[in-house]
Amino acid sequence: MLKHRLITGIILLIVALALLLYLPIKAFMIATTILFLYAAWEWSRLIQITRYRYRILYVVVIALSFYAAIYFHTVGLLTVAIIWWVVVLLNLVAEERYHRNLLNQFWLKALMGLLTLTPAWIALNMIRLAQNGIAVLLFLLCLIWISDTGAYFVGKGFGKHRLAPHISPKKTWEGLYGGVLSALLVGLLGAITLKIPPPQWPQILLLSFLTTLFSVVGDLFESQLKRQARLKDSGAIFPGHGGLLDRLDSLMAAAPIFLGACFWLGLRF
Repeated sequence: MLKHRLITGIILLIVALALLLYLPIKAFMIATTILFLYAAWEWSRLIQITRYRYRILYVVVIALSFYAAIYFHTVGLLTVAIIWWVVVLLNLVAEERYHRNLLNQFWLKALMGLLTLTPAWIALNMIRLAQNGIAVLLFLLCLIWISDTGAYFVGKGFGKHRLAPHISPKKTWEGLYGGVLSALLVGLLGAITLKIPPPQWPQILLLSFLTTLFSVVGDLFESQLKRQARLKDSGAIFPGHGGLLDRLDSLMAAAPIFLGACFWLGLRF
């Protein structure tokens, strides 16, 4: 199982880098659209839509939301996304502390798909369209991947205090601290590589912290949905890694937070 997981992880990393480095902008948009619509298909399973025609209808609605988002004011859309992820964070805290999930109704879960998938899709494509879009996307992905790796090893070696035992028992506070520290180091390296002026480094560190924090929120949020649906994985498309949502959960939260924070902190890459 571990061997399959490792092989799948390496293949996914190579494919992700190939899509990012070699696809022109239009092809990148098409590729992300296909990926996110498949993620919408998995989302319909998570919220327990059982009939295929209704699952297809849900994917069509998500596709239409992508089209509409192109014409929506970017800052306004990102503001909505940031508010949404703060609500998700508060709801996770409410479930952990008071065992109350305030977002458990079916219609809310269906709406969550729009609020989760659409801003992430638009954020990734907006970043790719930027002058240094490929480099900035690599920076974003490194923040997520390396902080996740740091959290894993620190949590495995030193983890004693569970972060969210009711939602995701394996995550620890020590792992979170390790992930944040890893992200701050990536942030400093990214600032140097992207030639960010030193006076803006504090903003880069804050950006790195927020991106990492909400990548964990995205991970916990998907774990919460899977637990409610009594599912181990969102799908079975990747051997040892589950479904596409299981691979995108952190990115779906991190991407709009990253781009929104860039706007609000005045960062221009």
